[in-house]
Amino acid sequence: MKRVKGFFTDKKGKTHPVTENVGRNIAQSVIPANGRLNVSPEKKKKEKGGWRVGDSQVTKADRVITFEAEELGNEHVVEEAARKLGTKPFLKEVLDAITKKWGANAEAVWLCDKKSDAEHNYGFSGRLDETGKTKPDSAFKVILPRNAEVLCDLEDEGKLYVYQKEIKPHKF
Repeated sequence: MKRVKGFFTDKKGKTHPVTENVGRNIAQSVIPANGRLNVSPEKKKKEKGGWRVGDSQVTKADRVITFEAEELGNEHVVEEAARKLGTKPFLKEVLDAITKKWGANAEAVWLCDKKSDAEHNYGFSGRLDETGKTKPDSAFKVILPRNAEVLCDLEDEGKLYVYQKEIKPHKF
């Protein structure tokens, strides 16, 4: 008889049980090594997303990238996006690659990994607390679709995510 000791994932991503032979004095049922019968070998996938202050600021990706490059002069955003998309570091090339990968309605949003980073870097709208000191705005969590990818990473200052919005069917 065999007993399940655990699970492993092969190179193709398939999950298989790891078993060992046991003697006849063990009960006839096969019980996983951890003693739980309803153990899922799959790990829970980490949600993509982050923190931001203010409104959602989700907008079309082409507008965000164009604004960063042309209005703010942040050419490094275009250069990093080009590296991640495998294209030349020119605005038009990056925009075309985004459209090809996520479609014409691709969306983009800047998010921080930590709530404290979002509040520290972007949370001061000038509101005062009861003592007269500037009060930081609260950050809120944003969960992104599975197809979201980081095109620019400014570490604690935030990441630019681009994605195609997933449309969920309405349940009746």
